[in-house]
Amino acid sequence: MDHTFPVTVVDHAAAAVAGATVVIVDRSTLPAAAKHPFETVAATHTDQGAGRYQETAKIVPANGNWILIVSLAGKSPVVQPLKWKSDKAGEFTTTPAPAAVATVTITAATRTIAGVQQREIAFHVVLHPAAELAFMSGVDYHKSDVGTGWMFHHYAFNRAEILRREKKIDPGTVVTVFATPLIQRITRVWGGKKWVDIEVLQLGDPKTRVPAHPYQPVAGLDIHINDFYQHLHAVGSRAPRSVIEAGIFSHSWPGGPILYNTSESAAHAALGAARDPNDFDARAKDFNALNFPAHAKMADALAASCRFTIWGCSATTHLKFRARAALKSIKDKKPEDDFFRVTTEIFDDHTGAVVRLQIENTSELRHRFLMDKGFRSASYAAEAAAKLGIEVRAGCPGTGSDPVKVDGIEMLMVNLATYSGVFGYYHEKFAPEFAETKSKWDQGYIDYHALQSRPAVPMPAFDSQYFNLSVVKDVPGSANLSFWDPARRITHPTGNVTISIRGVTDLATVGKKGHLIILKDTDDAKSQAVFVQEDQKFFHVERDAKKLWTVLGAPF
Repeated sequence: MDHTFPVTVVDHAAAAVAGATVVIVDRSTLPAAAKHPFETVAATHTDQGAGRYQETAKIVPANGNWILIVSLAGKSPVVQPLKWKSDKAGEFTTTPAPAAVATVTITAATRTIAGVQQREIAFHVVLHPAAELAFMSGVDYHKSDVGTGWMFHHYAFNRAEILRREKKIDPGTVVTVFATPLIQRITRVWGGKKWVDIEVLQLGDPKTRVPAHPYQPVAGLDIHINDFYQHLHAVGSRAPRSVIEAGIFSHSWPGGPILYNTSESAAHAALGAARDPNDFDARAKDFNALNFPAHAKMADALAASCRFTIWGCSATTHLKFRARAALKSIKDKKPEDDFFRVTTEIFDDHTGAVVRLQIENTSELRHRFLMDKGFRSASYAAEAAAKLGIEVRAGCPGTGSDPVKVDGIEMLMVNLATYSGVFGYYHEKFAPEFAETKSKWDQGYIDYHALQSRPAVPMPAFDSQYFNLSVVKDVPGSANLSFWDPARRITHPTGNVTISIRGVTDLATVGKKGHLIILKDTDDAKSQAVFVQEDQKFFHVERDAKKLWTVLGAPF
């Protein structure tokens, strides 16, 4: 029996579409390099006008997996996987496999023309304006086998479903998700009643991973953050401004999304440095002049209204405590440069002992300056916003995100009640540009790009009473004391110290004030002190015969 496969192509307004590329082909005949959106696959149909496309040459059907591809510049490609099966009489039936996509309707009819039976399998295709959601996910790096545990890519698919329910995407929108636990790039579209995976591209074999804690990702096997950037780079070349939302679902910190919790060498640590080749995680430096050119067209992929979201935590505990202390200072009607002390203790999960300690003597104004600086540079969200020039949302410094289920959909969100003191401070000093999301499935994420439109907070004047002590308990050389002058710092030989400060006059220069800062060690012989003078001079201080810190030592 002869078969024919006409295709009708219209746009979302039901107008006939001319100039589309229409392909119906046996999937097994596609070259290995042919991947979604299959732009290199040659057309099998010719435009007949009025939106009708007919086979250029006869297509001989065969049992197996086939594929319909319809593409046109400026439109989302339509891809419908098919399964063809013949009966004993040689008549073929066509079934969408794994399921029908919402943009394709298939009809079939058998006719007798000039005494010859002919089977017509017709396709009606709707092309929508080019639109894509592009998402990256991380692994649960607490597991030795990172193919298990927390599956962050589920949140990426949940985000697509949320946007569909909120009617923010159309039926032609393509959803691309890099699922690092599975080592897959999954391409999904809406099917009318459920989502349909039109391509699951296996980028590596998870069975070849060598479990370890911590797991070390392998080049050529595991998905790298650059794979995500390169995907956007490719979209920027073929379909500019089509990505309407991008995002990364993973553990995270202000320095960037944590895909595997890899690290970088000291030689690669600077913001302006090249990437460490053994580092797979996202970094703020990805947007610098050295690294960004390799995937520069990712900026062209993003629609002007595109939102790029880092859905993980920004939960630096000290910043949470400092923001709360700054808000209290405001409510107590203290001067903006009035000093207060913020102490952060990190406890061992098993013993309950303090393992890390940070003590900062600061002011609301200094907190405001440092946070404004973080909104503009050095953090991942800040660097992305500055380079890409679009809405880039991430957690507010000092807040964490956790899974919350609403109406059957679980999503990562920031608990607005838990962090009300943190948000309260920023509402006081950074509004209206500081505005966290507050919708049903989207709470607590702030727009770093909007915050960069504010006038910068001027750097406060030097003050001798500012200090920041960072300590890792029981670790030699882990206590570091820094001052408002970032060029000055001292290291203490142990992590077993307490700190005190008092105002002193005439210690170094007659008539000059300053502050004596004492690091008292549990081994008193190792205690030390410094004097910070109001004119930004720094001195070591020694003890006198009475064991008092009165003897001026060497400057530093």
